[in-house]
Amino acid sequence: MKLMKANARALYVIWFMIPVLLLFVSGCGGGGTETATVDVTGSWNVTETITESSGICAVNVPVGTVSIWSADAVQNGNNVTVTITAGDNVGSTFTGTISGNQVDWHGTYSGGGGTVTITGTDVTATSTTFSGSSSWEWTDGNDSCSGQTTVTGNKV
Repeated sequence: MKLMKANARALYVIWFMIPVLLLFVSGCGGGGTETATVDVTGSWNVTETITESSGICAVNVPVGTVSIWSADAVQNGNNVTVTITAGDNVGSTFTGTISGNQVDWHGTYSGGGGTVTITGTDVTATSTTFSGSSSWEWTDGNDSCSGQTTVTGNKV
């Protein structure tokens, strides 16, 4: 009889604790996307400076090369679309996400006889400025290279 009561008590504890644990685990972080705390919608003036450049790119876009361009950003919740409106690569569009005040975008465009892929950004934004870095890769199907840039922007 004591064994049956102990088993029943253990079973009760298990059945009671499983839902409690599930609620606790599902409510804890777990890698979800943080809500955007900034709105980057609008027109931006952007300056990029090459900080790392490898292989053939070191010759064609050496460290220190500066690119100035303008873009329009449209934010919908945590998603953002950035379209270049002036400077090099007009019409190129990038997509990304905003988590808190961190912005990450990616995309490709034609450049230098090949394709440039923005593979990721580490950008911190306010509603009027942003700064950070981006990684990129270039290939023409035969040769390839990669690099890093610093990027800053001001809302127009």
